[in-house]
Amino acid sequence: MIIKYPGIILCALISHSAVSTVCAAEETETDGRSWYLGAGLGITELDPDTNNTGYSVSDERDTGFKLFGGYDYSDAITFEGFYADLGSAQLTSPFPSQPDGTVDYSTLGASVLWYFWRNGKNDGKDMRQGLQAYLHGGLSFLNNSSSVDYSQNNGAQVQYGVGLEYGLNNGIALRAGLDLYDKDAGMVFVGVLKRFGIKSKRKVVTEPEPVIEPVSEPVIETVATQVVVVPEVVVSYDVDTDKDGVVDRLDECADSPVGFAVDTKGCSIIEFNFGGVNFEPKSYELTDESKLILDEAAISINASPEIQKIEVQAHTDYKGSGEANLKLSEQRALSVRDYLVSQGVRENRLIAKGYGESQPIADNKTAEGRAKNRRVELKIISEEPAGSDLDEIEPDSADSADSEKPGPEVAP
Repeated sequence: MIIKYPGIILCALISHSAVSTVCAAEETETDGRSWYLGAGLGITELDPDTNNTGYSVSDERDTGFKLFGGYDYSDAITFEGFYADLGSAQLTSPFPSQPDGTVDYSTLGASVLWYFWRNGKNDGKDMRQGLQAYLHGGLSFLNNSSSVDYSQNNGAQVQYGVGLEYGLNNGIALRAGLDLYDKDAGMVFVGVLKRFGIKSKRKVVTEPEPVIEPVSEPVIETVATQVVVVPEVVVSYDVDTDKDGVVDRLDECADSPVGFAVDTKGCSIIEFNFGGVNFEPKSYELTDESKLILDEAAISINASPEIQKIEVQAHTDYKGSGEANLKLSEQRALSVRDYLVSQGVRENRLIAKGYGESQPIADNKTAEGRAKNRRVELKIISEEPAGSDLDEIEPDSADSADSEKPGPEVAP
């Protein structure tokens, strides 16, 4: 058996020692260079010198093609050889004895391409992938043929130009450019090319994995542990301390008595039908029918000794001035409070307060809505609010307010 890579085997033998050893081996890699072949089609513009010949150029444009191949020396420099058929220029003569003709152009040459800008990568077969721009210059040998007599002054000419190239990830690239051949000819072309990677051998340093000596496992003593269970604590921001159905963050009366109905703010109210309670027109005097209804309200209040404080709230509609409505509501609240006191309710349990037209519960623009807004409510409160006692208000004759003919109905 022939051993082709003795260095690799020797490295494997040496690396068996406790200290790892770095070894070199020959491996095949792509070195980043490539070569390519391509072709293109274009439009040419030809300008032969016709001075003192009797001819003039009647058609200087034609179509042509280009074959090219190159070698990518580095990520910016490429050497390229090419052959281009530039087509023919049409010549005409005003003299009958001098026939019309053509001048044909072809050229063979080499140039150096400088890729001065790119938006892609340079990695082996995918060298110059993406969009890039280049400048090129070199030397070309122009060859002419014609159906008329001609002379060629100089066959060797400077060739230069500019172009764009877009490389795909499979080695194929699209190219568009402008080639100029001294002063005689030029071509605008588009083409396609295929790049082929070049592989070369180079030494690559590899480091084998170190040998790990087995280590005896330490003896671990098992220690009995006690598991402590921590109860889960649930924090809620929607706590209802007084169990009235309104959470504390929205409850303005967080200590309302249990078992009583509450309003939307969480304050207890006495659920009692005050429908039909009226006052004399434009007055705070209760009608006889209203007194019968308040008699039943007094019985309910006296039957609930756990209620510490009740606010008698009187409201009006928006008819009349605001000042007059406020004063009338205060007088009506006092009138209801005084009557309840006369029916056995302790005076220190009642607070009278008028709100005028400031707290409507229905539309004041309709008769039905105004009737609902003219009301008296009994609301359970936790403490007496400052400045709400109307004991010092002396009943006066009612001002012009609540101009509806029926007296205001009051409902809880």
